Amino acid sequence: MGKDSDSIKSYSGEWTETHLRHLLRRTLFGVSRKDLEFFRGKSMDDCVAVLLTNSISTEPMINYYGDPEVAFGDPVVQSTEGKGDLEKLRIAYLKAYWVGNIINQHRSIAEKMVLFWHNHFAVEFSTVKDSRYGYKYLNTLRQNALGNFKYLARQITTDPCMLVYLNGNLNNKSAPNENYGRELQELFTMGKGPDSHYTEEDVKMAAKVLSGWKDNKVSIDSFFDPAYHETNDKVFSSFYNNHVIKGRAGIDGAAETDELIDMICSETESSRFICRKLYRWFVNSTIDEQVEHNVIVPLAKLLVKSKYDVKPVLRAILTSDFFYQPFLLGGMIKGPVDFFAGLFREFDVEFSEDKTKLYKQWWRISVLLGQLGQDIGDPPAVAGWPAYYEYPLYYKNWINSEVLSMRDILTRLLSFPTESDKTLMFDFAKFAKGLKNPAEPRALLSESIELCCGIMPGPSQINYLEKVLSSDQGTGPEWSEIWSSYIADDTSKEVVEKVKHRLAKVFGIIFALPEFQLM
Repeated sequence: MGKDSDSIKSYSGEWTETHLRHLLRRTLFGVSRKDLEFFRGKSMDDCVAVLLTNSISTEPMINYYGDPEVAFGDPVVQSTEGKGDLEKLRIAYLKAYWVGNIINQHRSIAEKMVLFWHNHFAVEFSTVKDSRYGYKYLNTLRQNALGNFKYLARQITTDPCMLVYLNGNLNNKSAPNENYGRELQELFTMGKGPDSHYTEEDVKMAAKVLSGWKDNKVSIDSFFDPAYHETNDKVFSSFYNNHVIKGRAGIDGAAETDELIDMICSETESSRFICRKLYRWFVNSTIDEQVEHNVIVPLAKLLVKSKYDVKPVLRAILTSDFFYQPFLLGGMIKGPVDFFAGLFREFDVEFSEDKTKLYKQWWRISVLLGQLGQDIGDPPAVAGWPAYYEYPLYYKNWINSEVLSMRDILTRLLSFPTESDKTLMFDFAKFAKGLKNPAEPRALLSESIELCCGIMPGPSQINYLEKVLSSDQGTGPEWSEIWSSYIADDTSKEVVEKVKHRLAKVFGIIFALPEFQLM
């Protein structure tokens, strides 16, 4: 593929289980055995076609968490404005609801794209302090996860959650607020790429275009108030070809926002900026000159050709030759959501059928994700999480000695729960039952590691794990003996505990492996 190529070379090599696992790890949060069984035997194109279906849960957030102003079991979307502790409770369970959607995701890339857009159009629920706005914002991302970027950018620009977060609701003709006008270009549509040369004057002009948008806490929406809108013409720099957005009076002033989004997205650098972010999210953090010309440029042309629909670009990425290069397989560090929420899917953890307990389980996971460094709903800043943009570390930001230790602690807590806290736990015995040959240590380990690890550990690590599983390094009975007893009588508490303890010990070691942190 030459430097001036307008197309992406499709992958035409052998389609193996390794390639399938790579595709699923990058597009889903954790890969369950049921996922593998579903996709196994399908061609790459068929797998990608399924993943690109806009299949996403439409179940609303329900009051199963004790909201005093909403009837138990009713949707919370039309609740009245909350204050203080009530609002903190609502925000906490909005995050729990989001976790539930991640864990119960369909076989679609959509949930991963929801998190992508949240990182891209970042807001902080704790700053906005209105869970209803947060819920509306999240639904906007969910409804447009695989849709049109320009449409989504327009919706987010006047979304009440974003208006409050970046002070757009305070922007008016007598006191222009430039926060959103700046971030719209710097972080949301144009970026800081090599050919991004918008000016401070462009930021000021954008602020004037966007003046007059307000949020409404009664209707939980936004509206345009002409009384606060700057009606003079807005003249942009040579970067935007000296484009003039004619000032409009009255309600027609709202249309200037559409023209602003169109103007920005008409610039070449905008499409390239979006494609770079998609590449770093799904493929690799390194974009050198070769990748820029051979991958980003043609992807950007495809995005423009599709009128900013993202699905054709995603399809090109996931079926491309570069996506399946050997050095990329297992070449990305799992973020906390991939690492932790993925575990619950990989090990098919059973959640409570009691809705109140279920929401509490989801809430606990959301809290633990925050402890691991990815508090969904509350990224550290408007730029999102550093792992997705901070040169040169990128996703290496997810791992340091403290975070790695926390990952180990949390997985061990769920592997060896205390008697007083079994609200979440892995059932390794149930997991092992579903393997092809669980009585044979090497077979059990191989199948488990292939499912969970981005790359296979070295022979010495496998040998050590086998010794632990086989006989607890010579200090206990042989694994085949324990497993046979368990299969013969899985009601014996003593036998069950032996099986669970041995498996928990082995999987605790696996979870701490460097290879387990990769996808």
